[in-house]
Amino acid sequence: MKVLFVAPEVPPHAKVGGLADVVGALSKALVSLGHECKIFCPLYGDIKPGKDWHSHPSPLPIVAGDHVSFGRLWECTTPDGDVDLTFLEFNDYFGRCGIYGPADNGDSFGDNGHRFAFFCRAALDLCHHLEWYPQIIHCHDWTTGLIPAMLKLNESKGPLSGTSTVLTLHNLEHQGVFPQGIADFAGLAGRVPMESGQLNFLGTGIRFATNLTTVSPTYSREIQGTSGGCGMEKILKRRSVDLCGILNGIDTQVWNPASDSALPGNFSMDDLAGKALCREELLKEMGLPSRKGIPLFGVVSRLYQQKGLDLLAEALPSLLTRKKTLQVVVLGSGDPSQEKAFQDLERKFPEQVATATRFDESLARRIYAGSDFFLMPSRFEPCGLSQLYAMRYGTIPIVRRTGGLADTVHAWDGKTNGNGILFGPSSVRALLRAMETAVMLFDDPSAMQIMQQNGMSEDFSWDKPALQYQSIYVEAQESRLNQVNP
Repeated sequence: MKVLFVAPEVPPHAKVGGLADVVGALSKALVSLGHECKIFCPLYGDIKPGKDWHSHPSPLPIVAGDHVSFGRLWECTTPDGDVDLTFLEFNDYFGRCGIYGPADNGDSFGDNGHRFAFFCRAALDLCHHLEWYPQIIHCHDWTTGLIPAMLKLNESKGPLSGTSTVLTLHNLEHQGVFPQGIADFAGLAGRVPMESGQLNFLGTGIRFATNLTTVSPTYSREIQGTSGGCGMEKILKRRSVDLCGILNGIDTQVWNPASDSALPGNFSMDDLAGKALCREELLKEMGLPSRKGIPLFGVVSRLYQQKGLDLLAEALPSLLTRKKTLQVVVLGSGDPSQEKAFQDLERKFPEQVATATRFDESLARRIYAGSDFFLMPSRFEPCGLSQLYAMRYGTIPIVRRTGGLADTVHAWDGKTNGNGILFGPSSVRALLRAMETAVMLFDDPSAMQIMQQNGMSEDFSWDKPALQYQSIYVEAQESRLNQVNP
């Protein structure tokens, strides 16, 4: 089966969060099942074509607005050579640095409606230009949400008429809502529902996609209720028969503590000795003193409301004052007030708290490997990958019971079962109790080792999810001709 992935992020070239990792790893897993996959992504200003990249000999004509524009196509493969990548160079929209907004702050570009409507149209024009017609166009999040409507309304005849769409909802909080003029620009005015006079990219995709997936079974249920639906719960309930929650996996070859070159010492489930070295070197790197016999808590996250790390910043002063027997390392950036809160904690508790407010994947890997516990107090979490990386690296996750965290982290039963610590309410008090439980657990080396090995032995590869997506693709193809227009 031919599958075109259309996504705003692809590793290692453009990455903000877990979406990029999913696109890279899932496409690779599908290729291993015998499918032909291609990934289409904008060429942002901070992506520089490599020596092994090839410029397509003819420009890509893109019909958007009232005229035809021309983009340049760059072709290469993923670093492992398994999946073909095609990048769209069009500097008016994508020549600047940053994916959704300037790379140095959290703002969005003011022309994102035009940028990603243009990208959606370009994805379909790409198929015609290359004369490569996929059975499935797999769309990822709001930036690609107009593709299902464009395909159904504008490509009902011709070589794309048999193509189905699968839209994966990575995070319903981000929907892409723009003025009605964007619908005119996209050629969809009067043809798709508007919400309060505005075009909702994600809402349009949910209405028109052949099939819908989201990134964990629990999140698929949560988004059909008012507390998790972000205003989309009614249309998601109507389409519930076409909605499937498939738990994300991770690339276990890329995320492997036994071979990870970013680590000062490698280790495995059967030989954890290298983890102690990772811990000592992480403390040194972060400027914290080495104190044997006390737990080290790690955080790798974007700092904004969803992630619940404001609760951690509020909880730590009390915990650190009462219990000078733990240390915390934080890697993350985002909300300036949260960045300042952790920097203030670092100044107040210089031997217990260390903070790095930047994106640094190598340091992130060392935190996953060197920490004893990994903190994810998310208010909601569609899937979460960090807890999977942490367990893969022998670090015990402390998570709130929500979304994919509830699907992947199982509470320790005090005997032999469980791989983490869960708490319920999104509150400082509940988080404090969970961290105090971790401090007590740390004093039981046997229990710690069992939990570490339980986490490391979990199968979080893409093998099973890839088969589930393959089934969704088959289902989407079978229902393509019979699906009733919204």
